[in-house]
Amino acid sequence: MLAAEYADAPVLFLEGTADVSHERLHRWLDSHGGWAGYPAAMVDSGQQTVGGRVDYAARYREMVQTSMAREPGAEVSVTCGRDGDAVAATVAVRNTSGAPLSSENDATVHLLVYEHARQLWTGRTIRGVANASIAGSLGSGATQVFALRIDDLAPDDWAQVRAVALVDYRPDGDVGRYDMLQAAQCDCSGSTLSGLALPLVINGG
Repeated sequence: MLAAEYADAPVLFLEGTADVSHERLHRWLDSHGGWAGYPAAMVDSGQQTVGGRVDYAARYREMVQTSMAREPGAEVSVTCGRDGDAVAATVAVRNTSGAPLSSENDATVHLLVYEHARQLWTGRTIRGVANASIAGSLGSGATQVFALRIDDLAPDDWAQVRAVALVDYRPDGDVGRYDMLQAAQCDCSGSTLSGLALPLVINGG
């Protein structure tokens, strides 16, 4: 319902099982502070989380609206393409957060490959994930480029496969919840589709 409601907004709803998108689930656990049961959902890498039995339509809408009012903390561009059963991507991240991004705040660039296929709710199912830590210190205004690859993908229909790249970090250092700074998506022919403003909603169930 909400995916259709926000179809024309810069919002991406994704879902995935714990075995495929386990890294996303870890973001949820780090941010939520304890297990609350499925479905486990988050906005912006855990900047907001919810789990267990709640009024999801109302809670999701509140989280999305809160996130859309925030300013991005980075500029992200991505190109990607299919290579057999893999997707390879080049991701450029320009830090505009005002703070350096480094291993000291667990700054990480992620690639999520998803398919327009219904699994539970959203019709966008995560098929694979990869990530890379930001090496050194990426100061505000600086840019770093990353090469990410996900092998052994087995979507139902490659024509429906897309990828999204994002950058997140821990604002309070190497502890506490994560926050996503920005994201961008691409198709698998190498063409950038569009930049995404916040938020990015990950529904792991």
